[in-house]
Amino acid sequence: MKRTLILGMVLSAGGCGGGASQPTVTSTIPIGALAALTGNGATLDHQKALQLAQDQLNQALQKSGSGIRFAVTVADSQGSGPAATAAATQLIGTTGVKAIVTDISGDTVPVNMFNYNPATTFNKVPITCYACSSSFINDPNATDADPIKQDALRDADKWLYRVFFNAKYEALVQTQIALHKGAAGDVNGDGKFKMAIYAQNDSFGQSVSASITAATTALSTIPSSIETIYVPANADANSYNWSADLAKVADNYNENTMATDGVPDAIVVAVLSAGATATVSAYHSGGYTIPLEASTAFRRDYILRSIGAAAEGVEGDSNYRYAKNDSGTAFATAFQAAAGNVPEQLASGAYDSAMVLMLASLIAAQPLANPDDLTPTQIRDAIPQVYADGGTSVIATADSLAAGVALIAQGKPIRYDGASGACNFDSVGNLFPPLVHWKVQNQQFVELEAYDCSDAQPLCPSTTN
Repeated sequence: MKRTLILGMVLSAGGCGGGASQPTVTSTIPIGALAALTGNGATLDHQKALQLAQDQLNQALQKSGSGIRFAVTVADSQGSGPAATAAATQLIGTTGVKAIVTDISGDTVPVNMFNYNPATTFNKVPITCYACSSSFINDPNATDADPIKQDALRDADKWLYRVFFNAKYEALVQTQIALHKGAAGDVNGDGKFKMAIYAQNDSFGQSVSASITAATTALSTIPSSIETIYVPANADANSYNWSADLAKVADNYNENTMATDGVPDAIVVAVLSAGATATVSAYHSGGYTIPLEASTAFRRDYILRSIGAAAEGVEGDSNYRYAKNDSGTAFATAFQAAAGNVPEQLASGAYDSAMVLMLASLIAAQPLANPDDLTPTQIRDAIPQVYADGGTSVIATADSLAAGVALIAQGKPIRYDGASGACNFDSVGNLFPPLVHWKVQNQQFVELEAYDCSDAQPLCPSTTN
């Protein structure tokens, strides 16, 4: 069942008191968002982060005397491309949102296809995504048999901005973690390095497989091989035979080359949260000892609560839970005060995805006589100005945002240093957050060394944590 929530009334968002000094609300800008409220990867923390972003910016607008407010409507993506597509159709085509936040790659690409499909009957809208790691996204050279999907991946018109990392960098760090074990990655002593990848068969899993293959070629110093076994993207976590697949993943036969090339030295699980949970549980029950890594989809506190000791020792990499600076700390404090818990992984990115669209809306509306005339195209074009060179830093607090609102009203530049990190997008709409190696220890995700990944640092050198 589809769930859609409107995150608070714009007149009372943030809980600020009324009184004679309260400005009259003259314009409400609608923003849409997708989050997995049910289904694969479901957590309410992303919805809560979206609400916090709305509430804090509306507080800032009220404090600044602005008549503009934002209404963020969240729809349930269910972690499913078809469900996300239907929800986005409702948000854009019926609700009339002027911009939209999306979550995973499998939801983001179909939504951006609306922007490139000549048959689309509703407005094109800018997109920010907070869990979209596919390396095919924002790649000017991406190819696909479907010309509309290819255009959406290449995104020549710059509708899509990624508030997340590129999977090719996640793969480089995952590969380094594996290669640092044993003798240049050779854990079982056969003189070779073999990486087995267990991936779901969609743009996310295919991207991870391609990226790890490329990373192994670039980084391995001994003979190496890769084996990828795909699981259907729609596999039911409760009924699918994960154990049968793991037996193939862990044996000495390579299903891709049809040859015997040794037992893997590492296994990487590139399956979304529900499937990753089932895979790790089956791995634990099977008594396997091959080092196990998981993609960032596994880094969920609720997963550790659900499977307990079965997750012990699993490793991976991700962006930080929240930025290691004043903005990240302020977000975490405000989130915990509002929600009653430490923010789940990706909550900071959800917050920033909404904040980028709202700040861009204010920048684009500033010269307009009537903010109601604001168009999605104007919002898209203003997104790069959310982090302007020489702009005044704005962080994730209502007071700092109020100062930012005042600067925008004066036509002055800002630099949004977000809850997940600086939102300084490159020319194709990507960010390059540092990645951190995590390991499950005593049923907690412990953050270890960090890696600097960007086009300037394409091999992701390790940095201090």
